[in-house]
Order: sequence, then structure tokens, then C-alpha cells
Amino acid sequence: MNKQVIEALAKIANVSVSDLTSAIESESSEMTFDVSKTFSGSEWETFETNRQKEKDTEYNKGKETGVRQFVRDSKEELGLDYEGKDGKLFLTKFKEKVIGDIGDNPDERVATLTNDLSILRETSAKELATKADEHKAISDKYNTLLNGNDIMGFVPNKPKNMDTSDAIMIMNNVLTFGKDEEGQRVVMRDGQVMKDKTRNPINWETAVKDYWIEKDWTSGADDGRGDKHKPDASDPSKFTKQSEITAYCEEKGISNLSEEARALTNEAGKANDDFDYEG
Repeated sequence: MNKQVIEALAKIANVSVSDLTSAIESESSEMTFDVSKTFSGSEWETFETNRQKEKDTEYNKGKETGVRQFVRDSKEELGLDYEGKDGKLFLTKFKEKVIGDIGDNPDERVATLTNDLSILRETSAKELATKADEHKAISDKYNTLLNGNDIMGFVPNKPKNMDTSDAIMIMNNVLTFGKDEEGQRVVMRDGQVMKDKTRNPINWETAVKDYWIEKDWTSGADDGRGDKHKPDASDPSKFTKQSEITAYCEEKGISNLSEEARALTNEAGKANDDFDYEG
């Protein structure tokens, strides 16, 4: 390239002739040009000032367009009928409409609306509470019916002179079989979750069998035979440990896995706080 051309370009780009020559001759050479250096100080200041003015003009134009569009859409939505899309005029017309809708005595109107709102909130709260109570009652009954088959399976025996279904109905008037917030089965009595002596919620099966014992509906009472010095089912408190019940059941020909044997254990545990379930 002509040396004079290179010198002219170097002056415009504000770089040395040698650096520009090296950059032209070497394919791997890199050179960064600072455009601002092609301006004089005063020229660059003028450039920045004019560019900022252009940006401000563009912003204001966009802002004005946005306001006019907002006013146009809001006039149509609110039903305001007047000429112009000026923002200040819109606010004036909107204020006039609000005052016109409220009436001559805005304070009285506001007070009335506030009172109406208060009554509405109070009524709604009472209705919601009533509906919640009704829903809970229905839900409790539904859950009792839904789980009827499970409850029937936990019944240890048919009470004497009574249908099992009648006995379960009596029990359901006292006990509510449901679930807690974590979805675990619990039994409610007098509004409280029933718990064992370790304060753990009792399961459905235990609750059913305990209620059978409470109502004296369990079968397998001692018939008076055998050694009177041994614990028997006629006095559950005489059983002090599980092995005594096991021996009693073997003597009476009762399976230790039967409902009757489990009922004896439950009754003994209720009658004796120190009953040893592992002994």
C-alpha cells in the first residue's frame, strides 16, 4: 500500500504509522481503534450532547404516545365523552364523573357503603362458619360409613342378644373414626383424639375392641372351671403379664392369635397399669 495512504489512515485512526503498517502486513496482528479519538475534545462533547438530546426526544415522544393511548382506551372503558387525549384533561373529566356518581354528599355515601360492606363481611363470615360446621358434620358421617367395612372387621364378636350392626351404630354415636392432618387414622371421643398411656393415638382396631370391653360385649368369660388360684378372665386385674394370659388360653383351648385372646390382653391392660405385655 502506498506509504502516503498509510500515513493518512494512521492520522485519521490516531495510531502510529508503524503499528498500522504491521497490522496491514501481518494477518495475525490485531489492532483496536478508539472511535472517540478521531474527534477533537470539543467535537466529542458536541457529539455526546446531541446524542443525548436525540434520546430524550425519542423518550418523550414514546411517553406522549403511551399517555395518549392510555387516555383513549380509558375514555372508552369509563364511558367518558369529550374531545382530546390530554392526560390532565382526562384526570379532570374522570374526577367529575366520580363526583357525579357519588352524589352531592360524598361523605354520607362513603359511610353508607362502608356500613354495607361491614354488614356483608359479618354475614359472609357467619355463613362460612355455618357451612364449615355443616361440612365437617357431613364429612365425619361420610368417613364413618366409608370405613364401615374396616370397622366391622375389627369387631371381636357378636354381642349377646344384639345384632353387630346395632352395636356398631351405638359405638359410632360415641366414637368418630377419621384421619388427622397428616392422613393418619385416629379415633375421636368427646372432641379429643383418643390416646394410649404413652400418649400415642390409638388405632381403630384397639378403639373398637376397647369399646366392646367397655360395654361388656366381649365373649369368652370364664366358666368357673380350673384352678381358682390361677388368674382368669373373671378378674382381668389378676393378670400381671402376657405369659399368664397365654397359659390361661392354652388351658382353655383358646388360640393365642384369636380375637378372644387379644380381647383378654386389652382388658387386662386396661385393668392393670403395670401389665407386662412382653413378659
